Amino acid sequence: KEKRQVESNANEEVIDYDNQPETIRRRDESLSIDKQLFQRGLKIHSIASDGNCLFASIIDQISDLTVQELRKIVADYLRKNRNEYEPFIDTDYDVYCDKLSKENVWGGQIELEICAKILQRSIEIIQGNDNQPIKIDYPSSTKPPIVITYHRYLYANGEHYNSTKEKDYDDDDS
Repeated sequence: KEKRQVESNANEEVIDYDNQPETIRRRDESLSIDKQLFQRGLKIHSIASDGNCLFASIIDQISDLTVQELRKIVADYLRKNRNEYEPFIDTDYDVYCDKLSKENVWGGQIELEICAKILQRSIEIIQGNDNQPIKIDYPSSTKPPIVITYHRYLYANGEHYNSTKEKDYDDDDS
């Protein structure tokens, strides 16, 4: 019995996405994201890769703030809640907040959580390679979640977020 289990485990294909050639990583990630979006009736809405992509992908779906306004609100929230977030920032906290509010620095998990709180909306992040979407819940919201995509391999300069839109099935877009 043990021998059969060992053989069975050896025959299971384990895909190590990080060690695949770059073109295969990009292709597999894109196919995985596209499949998940298709199942939801969504498609990618491209956002510029300029350091503002996380904020711009969120703003694209709520449209009542600018990227700079959202950055400033998130930075102010961080300043007001320093005790809660400072342990997770691995650099000078005040400098981090200043850069976040004034420069095109990347946002991540902390900024996503704060955006959900500030905007009082759940946020779902679709990611590739058979990973489950990341869900940042805002339970009391009656509005649909903001759905964005996270691309780890799509761009040579690093990680990227895109927005999503409802798929128009009359378009020839895939």
